[in-house]
Amino acid sequence: MAGAGRVFRDHLGNWILGFARNIGHTTSIVAELWAIRDGLKLAVSRGYNGLILETDSRTALTLLHAENCNFHSLAVLISDCRVLLRQLPDVQTTHIYREANSVADCLAKIGTRLNNPFAVFEQCNMNVAMLLLSDTIGNSVPRDVTII
Repeated sequence: MAGAGRVFRDHLGNWILGFARNIGHTTSIVAELWAIRDGLKLAVSRGYNGLILETDSRTALTLLHAENCNFHSLAVLISDCRVLLRQLPDVQTTHIYREANSVADCLAKIGTRLNNPFAVFEQCNMNVAMLLLSDTIGNSVPRDVTII
Protein backbone atom coordinates (compact mmCIF):
# COMPACT_ATOMS: atom_id res chain seq x y z
CA MET A 1 0.00 0.00 0.00
CA ALA A 2 1.30 3.42 -0.88
CA GLY A 3 0.43 6.93 0.15
CA ALA A 4 1.72 10.33 -0.82
CA GLY A 5 2.07 13.41 1.32
CA ARG A 6 3.69 16.81 1.37
CA VAL A 7 3.88 19.82 3.63
CA PHE A 8 4.11 23.49 2.75
CA ARG A 9 6.08 25.55 5.26
CA ASP A 10 6.96 29.21 5.52
CA HIS A 11 10.52 30.53 5.62
CA LEU A 12 10.71 29.76 9.36
CA GLY A 13 9.55 26.16 8.95
CA ASN A 14 6.02 26.79 10.23
CA TRP A 15 3.05 24.86 8.87
CA ILE A 16 1.13 26.44 6.00
CA LEU A 17 -0.64 23.47 4.45
CA GLY A 18 -0.33 19.71 4.15
CA PHE A 19 -1.94 16.97 2.11
CA ALA A 20 -2.13 13.23 1.79
CA ARG A 21 -3.20 10.87 -0.96
CA ASN A 22 -4.17 7.20 -0.89
CA ILE A 23 -2.55 5.70 -3.97
CA GLY A 24 -3.13 2.00 -3.40
CA HIS A 25 -0.63 -0.64 -4.45
CA THR A 26 2.31 0.84 -6.36
CA THR A 27 6.04 1.51 -6.24
CA SER A 28 7.83 4.15 -4.19
CA ILE A 29 8.79 6.16 -7.29
CA VAL A 30 5.17 6.35 -8.44
CA ALA A 31 4.12 7.49 -4.96
CA GLU A 32 6.88 10.12 -4.92
CA LEU A 33 5.92 11.49 -8.34
CA TRP A 34 2.26 11.65 -7.27
CA ALA A 35 3.28 13.59 -4.16
CA ILE A 36 5.32 16.01 -6.26
CA ARG A 37 2.49 16.41 -8.78
CA ASP A 38 -0.14 17.01 -6.08
CA GLY A 39 2.11 19.50 -4.28
CA LEU A 40 2.83 21.43 -7.46
CA LYS A 41 -0.87 21.44 -8.37
CA LEU A 42 -1.75 22.89 -4.95
CA ALA A 43 1.03 25.47 -5.24
CA VAL A 44 -0.26 26.61 -8.64
CA SER A 45 -3.89 26.76 -7.48
CA ARG A 46 -2.99 28.79 -4.38
CA GLY A 47 -0.56 31.11 -6.14
CA TYR A 48 2.51 30.08 -4.14
CA ASN A 49 5.90 31.11 -5.47
CA GLY A 50 9.52 30.97 -4.42
CA LEU A 51 9.18 27.29 -3.54
CA ILE A 52 11.86 24.83 -2.56
CA LEU A 53 10.67 21.38 -3.54
CA GLU A 54 12.44 18.80 -1.39
CA THR A 55 12.34 15.08 -2.06
CA ASP A 56 14.22 12.11 -0.67
CA SER A 57 14.06 10.44 -4.09
CA ARG A 58 17.05 11.08 -6.33
CA THR A 59 15.28 9.03 -8.99
CA ALA A 60 12.30 11.40 -9.01
CA LEU A 61 14.61 14.41 -9.40
CA THR A 62 16.52 12.70 -12.20
CA LEU A 63 13.27 11.96 -14.04
CA LEU A 64 12.01 15.53 -13.60
CA HIS A 65 15.20 16.98 -15.05
CA ALA A 66 16.02 14.34 -17.69
CA GLU A 67 16.07 15.56 -21.29
CA ASN A 68 13.61 13.05 -22.69
CA CYS A 69 11.30 10.74 -20.78
CA ASN A 70 8.66 10.41 -23.51
CA PHE A 71 9.02 6.64 -23.62
CA HIS A 72 9.32 6.08 -19.89
CA SER A 73 6.49 4.07 -18.33
CA LEU A 74 5.74 7.10 -16.10
CA ALA A 75 5.93 9.65 -18.93
CA VAL A 76 2.46 11.12 -18.32
CA LEU A 77 3.08 11.67 -14.61
CA ILE A 78 6.55 13.12 -15.28
CA SER A 79 5.11 15.40 -17.96
CA ASP A 80 2.38 16.64 -15.59
CA CYS A 81 5.05 17.56 -13.03
CA ARG A 82 7.13 19.39 -15.65
CA VAL A 83 4.14 21.39 -16.91
CA LEU A 84 3.29 22.42 -13.34
CA LEU A 85 6.93 23.34 -12.60
CA ARG A 86 6.90 25.71 -15.59
CA GLN A 87 3.79 27.45 -14.18
CA LEU A 88 5.53 28.31 -10.92
CA PRO A 89 8.05 31.12 -10.75
CA ASP A 90 11.32 30.51 -8.98
CA VAL A 91 11.11 26.84 -7.93
CA GLN A 92 14.21 25.06 -6.67
CA THR A 93 14.30 21.28 -6.55
CA THR A 94 16.62 19.56 -4.13
CA HIS A 95 17.38 16.15 -2.67
CA ILE A 96 17.16 15.65 1.08
CA TYR A 97 17.82 12.56 3.13
CA ARG A 98 14.87 10.48 4.27
CA GLU A 99 15.62 11.35 7.90
CA ALA A 100 14.97 15.02 7.09
CA ASN A 101 11.67 14.18 5.43
CA SER A 102 9.75 12.85 8.45
CA VAL A 103 6.79 15.25 8.16
CA ALA A 104 6.07 14.32 4.54
CA ASP A 105 6.64 10.66 5.38
CA CYS A 106 4.08 10.88 8.20
CA LEU A 107 1.56 12.50 5.85
CA ALA A 108 2.16 9.77 3.27
CA LYS A 109 1.46 7.14 5.93
CA ILE A 110 -1.77 8.98 6.78
CA GLY A 111 -2.56 8.80 3.06
CA THR A 112 -2.47 5.00 3.12
CA ARG A 113 -5.32 5.05 5.66
CA LEU A 114 -7.56 7.62 3.94
CA ASN A 115 -11.05 6.59 2.89
CA ASN A 116 -11.10 9.38 0.29
CA PRO A 117 -8.35 9.44 -2.32
CA PHE A 118 -7.08 12.94 -1.38
CA ALA A 119 -7.19 15.21 1.67
CA VAL A 120 -5.85 18.72 2.29
CA PHE A 121 -5.01 19.71 5.85
CA GLU A 122 -5.23 23.39 6.67
CA GLN A 123 -4.29 22.59 10.28
CA CYS A 124 -1.52 20.34 11.48
CA ASN A 125 -2.61 17.27 13.49
CA MET A 126 -0.83 16.39 16.74
CA ASN A 127 1.32 13.55 15.34
CA VAL A 128 2.57 15.71 12.49
CA ALA A 129 2.94 18.75 14.78
CA MET A 130 5.47 16.96 16.98
CA LEU A 131 7.59 16.03 13.95
CA LEU A 132 7.30 19.55 12.57
CA LEU A 133 8.38 21.08 15.86
CA SER A 134 11.31 18.71 16.16
CA ASP A 135 12.41 19.57 12.63
CA THR A 136 11.89 23.31 13.09
CA ILE A 137 14.02 23.50 16.24
CA GLY A 138 16.79 21.59 14.50
CA ASN A 139 16.75 18.23 16.24
CA SER A 140 19.06 15.94 14.38
CA VAL A 141 18.32 12.37 13.48
CA PRO A 142 21.20 9.92 13.19
CA ARG A 143 21.69 8.33 9.79
CA ASP A 144 22.68 4.68 9.77
CA VAL A 145 25.49 3.97 7.32
CA THR A 146 26.97 0.57 6.60
CA ILE A 147 30.75 0.62 6.30
CA ILE A 148 32.29 -2.32 4.50
